[in-house]
Amino acid sequence: MILLSCIGMVSATSLTPVVTEHGKISISVDGLGTSGTGIIQVEKPSGATVRGAYLTAASGWGGSEIPDGAITIDGIGVNWDFSLFANCNNHWADVTSIVRTKIDNAPAGRIDFTITESGNIDGEALIVIFNDANQVDDNTIILLFGGQAPAGDSFKIALSDPINKSNPNLMVDMGLAISFSYQPGNQVSLIDVNGQRLTSSAGGSDDAISGLITVGGLDDSNNNPENPLLSTSPSMGYDDELYNLLPFVSNGDANITVFTQNPSNDDNIFFSYFFMKSTTAIVGEGIILSPSNATAFKNTQQTLTANLQDDNGDPLADKNITFTVISGPHNGTTFTNTTNSNGETTFTYTGTSVGVDTVKASFVGSGDETVTSNQVNVGWITPQYSEYIEFSENGDSSYATSHSTIVNITNISAFNQSLQYSWDQNSSIGAIESWASFNNGSLLTKDSVNGDWYLHIKALDDASNVNYSVSNVFRLDNEVPVYNWVQKILTANTGENITIELNATDNIEIAFGHISVDGQNYEMVQNSSNYLWNISIPASDSGTLVSSIVYNCTFIDLAGNTNTTEDITIDVSILPIANFTADATRGISPLSVNFLENSSGLVENWYWDFGDGNSSTDQNPTHEFGSGNFTVNLTVSNANGTSTKYLNIRAAQDPVYSLSPEYSEILSIYGGEFNFSINATSFSSYEWFIGDTAINGSGVDLYANLIDSSKNSYCNINTSQYINQNDFFMEVYNVSVNVSNESIGRTDIFSWEWTVTNSSANDENEIDFLVNTTPEIVVSGNESNVHFNTTDNGITDSNSIPFSLQNVSFNTSGNTSGIMIKVEVMNVSSLNESTLDFPVDSVYQYLTLVSTTKPW
Repeated sequence: MILLSCIGMVSATSLTPVVTEHGKISISVDGLGTSGTGIIQVEKPSGATVRGAYLTAASGWGGSEIPDGAITIDGIGVNWDFSLFANCNNHWADVTSIVRTKIDNAPAGRIDFTITESGNIDGEALIVIFNDANQVDDNTIILLFGGQAPAGDSFKIALSDPINKSNPNLMVDMGLAISFSYQPGNQVSLIDVNGQRLTSSAGGSDDAISGLITVGGLDDSNNNPENPLLSTSPSMGYDDELYNLLPFVSNGDANITVFTQNPSNDDNIFFSYFFMKSTTAIVGEGIILSPSNATAFKNTQQTLTANLQDDNGDPLADKNITFTVISGPHNGTTFTNTTNSNGETTFTYTGTSVGVDTVKASFVGSGDETVTSNQVNVGWITPQYSEYIEFSENGDSSYATSHSTIVNITNISAFNQSLQYSWDQNSSIGAIESWASFNNGSLLTKDSVNGDWYLHIKALDDASNVNYSVSNVFRLDNEVPVYNWVQKILTANTGENITIELNATDNIEIAFGHISVDGQNYEMVQNSSNYLWNISIPASDSGTLVSSIVYNCTFIDLAGNTNTTEDITIDVSILPIANFTADATRGISPLSVNFLENSSGLVENWYWDFGDGNSSTDQNPTHEFGSGNFTVNLTVSNANGTSTKYLNIRAAQDPVYSLSPEYSEILSIYGGEFNFSINATSFSSYEWFIGDTAINGSGVDLYANLIDSSKNSYCNINTSQYINQNDFFMEVYNVSVNVSNESIGRTDIFSWEWTVTNSSANDENEIDFLVNTTPEIVVSGNESNVHFNTTDNGITDSNSIPFSLQNVSFNTSGNTSGIMIKVEVMNVSSLNESTLDFPVDSVYQYLTLVSTTKPW
């Protein structure tokens, strides 16, 4: 069941519904343009009679109104019911009384009518709606008249039941009548369905003897244009203004939106129609009653639903709806109810007699007129022994390729006359026309024709009473998924990542998309209706070489229907990957280097460029480098490609170093600065350390501490800033410098033993040497004997006199913890004789004794 409404632009020139008919009906539409006399035709189905006939016509572009009688049908003048101006003057007339008798009396087939035009007229269309008993289901015909709105007209087809394309009778066709239209050329109109372009080339003059008019109807096909984006028709009949909308809808769709527009505003779309089979429909403000046919048992209830909408297709709430049984065993039954916020209300009544009721619904429209719904039939039948019919499987809402159930009659002795069954897509009980016999306990199977199926059972008892029973729905699908290649990979290279991609669709739903790659199965990645899988081909150096990969893809729908592609073989080109090692990359020149090639990928040729103007084609060459910085590259190749790898080689002469101070043992007075420096014959980098700690921070001045920065470096240390002093201080530090030479790949280390002391001396030149020692302590009662061993260790002062102080000892009752002694052997020359009361040359040796405590 379908509800159709006009939405979007609502103006005096919009296409507006003027006729809506439903029932077992069909339609004939034909067009004609002639400046004088011509033939327009009607196609009459066998046994059909005229329900209604209409003529619509358009003047030339900008022309005046067409007078009554300016167009005749078989010599009878046509008087217009209404008209409007939209660049052309468009007219509408009910001509049922003119054509009915001739058509009803004629045999089936084509019927000719003579049309005569007088004045500036582009052409006309003759529409005949037939009562047609050949139709299987109730159909809907909607005729729309007016003029194309400048912004286009949009028609929303709202579905009360989702689309089921498995219904073989379902059809949604659309036709247009366009005047002042010409093709081939750029004077075209377009149509979109559900946001997808149906055509960009509507228009033409294929129904004109003279004049400019085209009408989708007789002798036209509803095959849609092959290229919906082509705006210029290659021929007159490429787009014949008759269209099939079903390709633009999907199962489960709840609505269809159709948009028509003439962007260049030089076509006059003055008539449109929809012919919808197996549907019931309304247009604009109206009411729809469903289901269109129902069957119920006597003394049970049947519910009918009415849906109400306004001119824009929006629900009408709080409206009183009157339901009336207009014929049948319950004739005269009425009920009034109010619509809810969804524009819906229901009527439930009980059938007390057997027969068929015809029911309609009505309400008072916006113009205070009575608006009536479609008519529905409710059949009431007598139920007998329904409790005796049992289904082993009473329906299955899951899709499958076949469904089976065992039907048992539990009281079979009462049903000796006949047992019959029928599989049908109609769930209405008793509505089946064709039956087949079966035996009690039979397995009944349905395995063909997609869609929703119901198993109907008819049992005739000994008293000739008929019992009907119907199963719940069985959902059947035997249609395999359909796939199209988006990206089918046939060739690739080693190390390449490739993506396999297909578009796969199914009439129900795809459950799985699998890919088999060299026998290994994977679930593909789904992106909407596309299925993808990435294959990483091993690189030549991965340890795995492949020359081909075989894959196929399989799609399985919810019913288990399977569709598998053919096996696809990817031819893999094995690319070489260059690689090599060298037994030396840094060293003293001349530097001899042995190269070992370990490339991958079936290498056929080797080319070495040593970066010094020399080359080799050996696989594993040896080369001697002079001083310098060289880039060695190896290029390997095979029939599929080449690859290159680079390696840096450096060689230089052995560097020579100059150090300051030259001596390895140095003495400094705390509070002063001392500078260490080094000079190399080649560019080097430098790192300075005290012990294992890099020298940096406040009190230090470093120079040239960058790679390849210079040939010299110094480290100037301010002792009072960099070294934390105390009252009694003497410490020996290991100062070292790491000299790294990138060209020879070597680091040389140089160090000094640096003694720093707190002293009364003015500078370190006044001190010949130091003795620093800790005591041996012997405790006796409250007394401690403290003994410092300062035995001569062979050191002499500046006068070559050995150290004369052998030991220092004393007794104390004080605290001896942490006691130390330091002896400074001073240079005698540092004495200032003017401050002394004895001559300097009388001094044998000058000592300064300092202790952490002063026990004497």
